[in-house]
Amino acid sequence: MQTLYSYTSSLDTDKPLDPQKTLRQHFSQTRSLMVYAVHFLTEIARYAEKMLFASQTNTFQAKKT
Repeated sequence: MQTLYSYTSSLDTDKPLDPQKTLRQHFSQTRSLMVYAVHFLTEIARYAEKMLFASQTNTFQAKKT
């Protein structure tokens, strides 16, 4: 919606915006944000898995002694 508004506003100027270029840039930023979010969530899950394994190992060793 902002792209549409900025495009219509720029029609009054000497150099109007290229809406396709603007949209490509927004989609690229969205894609990068999505990749970062997936990476971040994967790292959280890996950390949780490591902590779970470590706590199970400690519990097993405590029962053994």
